[in-house]
Amino acid sequence: MSLAFTAALVDFARSRLGEEHAILSPGTVAPLVLDAPIGHLDKSYRSATAAFLPEMASQILLLLSSGHTEGGVIEALGPRIGRQYILVSENRGDREGRTGDEIIVGGVSHSRSLFNQERNQVRLVEVETSHA
Repeated sequence: MSLAFTAALVDFARSRLGEEHAILSPGTVAPLVLDAPIGHLDKSYRSATAAFLPEMASQILLLLSSGHTEGGVIEALGPRIGRQYILVSENRGDREGRTGDEIIVGGVSHSRSLFNQERNQVRLVEVETSHA
């Protein structure tokens, strides 16, 4: 419910672009930024919600984990995906038996954890998408 309300506010602000009102501020075009908005939904609702969100804002920034993309989310968003990024953790220390931390985006595997690096940091890395 809160997701629909937030998206509706962004849509309402966009619909009022250029309008003057005695009480309300003029409308604006604003991006909709959501952190894990689909993860708490049942798999049956994820695809429908993913298809609904782009209708509510001109630009959307979704922060999703790999688990949040199940249930047809990527397929529903696919035609609307402009750019995709992953977070890559760089660690100065050794792997020390830790298993690989990979994510598959567009059929390509990407490592999300690198070891024996120059410094500890997290980088934002753009990954190719077949939908751009």
